[in-house]
Amino acid sequence: MQENLVYSNVLLEQKSKDGENPQATLIELAYLAGLWDGEGWIGVGKQTRKGEYRYGAVDYQARMILVNTDTNIINAAVKILDNLHISARISTQHDGDIKHAIRYNIEINKKDSIKKLCELLIPFLYGKRSKAELMIRFIDAKLKRNKSNHPLTDEEISLAEQLRSLNRKE
Repeated sequence: MQENLVYSNVLLEQKSKDGENPQATLIELAYLAGLWDGEGWIGVGKQTRKGEYRYGAVDYQARMILVNTDTNIINAAVKILDNLHISARISTQHDGDIKHAIRYNIEINKKDSIKKLCELLIPFLYGKRSKAELMIRFIDAKLKRNKSNHPLTDEEISLAEQLRSLNRKE
């Protein structure tokens, strides 16, 4: 029993830009990974860009989403993400039926935050490990191109389509 207590106090530390040390225990990361395995989504959204020189160009947006109806679970996940300095957008959904609970969504859209979270969760993921690994490769490919007004590379398209394929229901 003592071993578990010591293990739960092991901290992962990373220096942030402002000098603070965001911290999460290994147990918190495992908890978050379990939530993402069961209630989360790791993937890309396909979108058509509109604009002066990009009208009609297709792009892929990296996203991680966690959905749950329990505010205690959502609050715990948000606290862990805050400790890691990972910003997320929180929203609610309700279909209007009083028999159905309100769904709370945690959405992460920034490439650097998604990559960081995937890297931290991979050791604890089971069902979504391959998606997280593909996501890191996709983000690295996007960052390598580094220009939003340049066409997508074949590598980016291939990785995005692989992610989309993994998320299709069978």
